[in-house]
Amino acid sequence: FFNPKVGVNYSINSRQFISATFGIANREPVRKDFRESTAENHPKAENMRDLEIGYAYNYKKLAINTNIYWMDYTNQLILTGQINDVGGYTRTNAKESYRAGIELAGRYKIIPSLALSGAFTLSQNKIKQFNEYLDEYLDDEPYYTQQLIDHKNTNLAFSPTIVTNAGLTFKPLKNLSIDWITKYVGRQYLDNTSNKDRAIKSYFISDLRVSYNFSVFEIDNVKLNFMINNVLNKLYESNGYTWGYMYDGFHYVQNNYYPQAGRNFLVGIS
Repeated sequence: FFNPKVGVNYSINSRQFISATFGIANREPVRKDFRESTAENHPKAENMRDLEIGYAYNYKKLAINTNIYWMDYTNQLILTGQINDVGGYTRTNAKESYRAGIELAGRYKIIPSLALSGAFTLSQNKIKQFNEYLDEYLDDEPYYTQQLIDHKNTNLAFSPTIVTNAGLTFKPLKNLSIDWITKYVGRQYLDNTSNKDRAIKSYFISDLRVSYNFSVFEIDNVKLNFMINNVLNKLYESNGYTWGYMYDGFHYVQNNYYPQAGRNFLVGIS
């Protein structure tokens, strides 16, 4: 593959910077895609064109970074429910899809010992058109078939529209740092159909981290870390998968989720 990338950076002044990049990336299907493909649906390489424009501001107490991006895909490999001749689900090429969004990150020092930081991403992640293959079980021969359902302008699986985090850092002593970190992840779909019945709910979690640096004997820098993850003991899932089928005129859906740990603790030394 030929994967070129070009970029330019420009300093408006000592506080402000702008940048722009454009790149082309290609990726061949993985071994499993070749092994499980059908004779009529041999996988093609994926191609992506990526355009990004950024702006940064940094002065005294305030630092801000913004980035706008457009990722245009040709032949992105996705799961559609289609199976091969031995019953394995295959990834097939979606002719047109894209990811587009804006990223914003910043940090503000309220006082010398207290700083607020955060990041926010708002995006659209779409497939312009693809065919879903839905299993259907029959009472008579051939006993099994697949329905073909046409979808247009749906969301890519596991691609939340909103992801945001915020943090507060407090340094009461020179070598002591206390961080409160909060993260929000919007709804994610388990497949590419944008069906809310096949989705991971949005979730909101917070972590607390305390770190202390000191010297001992001949070691100049020893760092102790103590973390309480998921402080609020939120019950949530961050991943999963779905499977559905038709039988006797009814559409059955089975969603499977990977639950994440509740409140948990971590202690480390380096």
